[in-house]
Amino acid sequence: MKIFGIIVLVLVALITGFLFYEGVFYSVKVTEEVIGDYWVVYEGHIGSYEQVGPVMEKIYQNLKKDGVDTTVGFGIYYDNPQKVEKSKLRSEIGAVLDEKDYGKINDLKTKYNIKEIKKRKSLVASFPIRNTLSFMVGPIKVYPAMEEYSKKNKIDLNKVKDSYGLELYDMKNKKTIYIMPVE
Repeated sequence: MKIFGIIVLVLVALITGFLFYEGVFYSVKVTEEVIGDYWVVYEGHIGSYEQVGPVMEKIYQNLKKDGVDTTVGFGIYYDNPQKVEKSKLRSEIGAVLDEKDYGKINDLKTKYNIKEIKKRKSLVASFPIRNTLSFMVGPIKVYPAMEEYSKKNKIDLNKVKDSYGLELYDMKNKKTIYIMPVE
């Protein structure tokens, strides 16, 4: 009986440690910032947001073949997945161009969809990238925190119709930056 108790205690400690590592208990800090002026290479996607990984990987690989190396991916998510059927969710997925590659934009436009994401006032939060689970845990933690912040500060998230959220996947710094435009 004593061994069983020790095993249970060790399992609980391991599971708790794993959950801490994954960010389940991470405290999300939401701020208001003017953020933007990004040039992005992207493809449109319709369907579950969980299926955007291969689209992003394809863009990364194609850019690499064209001599463009980037460490920041992105997704613009136009619909709230709690309000829109998975098969109808709209997004644009791709990579953020590094400033050193801005001189290649005109050439890249012949092969890719490219656009500028202008500066605008937004709610901003970040979440650490530890592994693949971080891409699932992050939105579960961050978007409710942003909605709570907006209610507390009387910010109408419905007045900006062009996106629900923008996520920057900064692989070099191992974090996802969540951006929700408010203007």
